[in-house]
Amino acid sequence: SIHGTCVITIKREGQKTDFHLVNPRQCLILDPADYHWMKNFSPDGVLMVVASEHFDGDDYIYEEPL
Repeated sequence: SIHGTCVITIKREGQKTDFHLVNPRQCLILDPADYHWMKNFSPDGVLMVVASEHFDGDDYIYEEPL
């Protein structure tokens, strides 16, 4: 089941915003152009991700943007 906490950082139009997910009833909807990364998971954290496209590892950047 979904539980625990984490932080999702979104970079949109040059601005970074942190979203603190602390309740399993919260959801965050991202636009395709939103660069995002997940961090600060609690030890028991489980995050469910639903996507509209199949995963393609070549389509991702694995470094945190400046």
